[in-house]
Amino acid sequence: MKVLITGAAGMVGGILRPALEAEHDCRFLDLVLPADADDRWVQGSLLDEAVLTRAMAGMDAVVHLAMGDCHDARAMYDVNVKGMHFVLDGAVKAGIQRIVYSSSMSVYGVGPGQYGDEQTGVPDATTDYGLTKVLSEKIAWAFTQRHPDLSVIALQLYGPMTEEKWAALREQGKEECVTAPDDLCRAFLSALAVRHKGFDGVYIATDLKQQWMRLRKAEWLLGWRPEGR
Repeated sequence: MKVLITGAAGMVGGILRPALEAEHDCRFLDLVLPADADDRWVQGSLLDEAVLTRAMAGMDAVVHLAMGDCHDARAMYDVNVKGMHFVLDGAVKAGIQRIVYSSSMSVYGVGPGQYGDEQTGVPDATTDYGLTKVLSEKIAWAFTQRHPDLSVIALQLYGPMTEEKWAALREQGKEECVTAPDDLCRAFLSALAVRHKGFDGVYIATDLKQQWMRLRKAEWLLGWRPEGR
């Protein structure tokens, strides 16, 4: 599958790129390119229609990771909200029907141990970051209502970690609500592979005992469960 990854130079992108490249033909989009960027990289903004059109040409799916600076409200609204709208609009125009979105458990106004499951949880965040993520999910839902063949799976991540941070956490013997790198990669690969239409938000975390949240939907929709690595 030909997959465009937005925000590919970010932290989550750095974790995901090797796994996605191993199974798919990838193109990458970001404002700032890494030093080793090759001709698969497109530099530019989600808000630039010409950049998006070029990046999406010939693609089959989009993994949307781009996120605004969580300390800058203007940037969060520009990237998380307007950017989501423009990415989905560009995807529809390019004939792309499969979107996997890096959302966040911050869409909920509660904390670990209070999430319940996706069947009953209502995104109700009031923080600037959480609110922009709620709005991005609402935009995604609206696009799937207008375009019934469109699939958007919002992976609501909790604390995605690099291999280095995950190894340090294990060495300290700490048990926290985070998402281990291999679990993260398998979740995105599963979301790309599943037959799906419409909008779904799915909890993703390395919560092996499901003490912070229930991960039933990830299992029945994606065939994914955390393995702790």
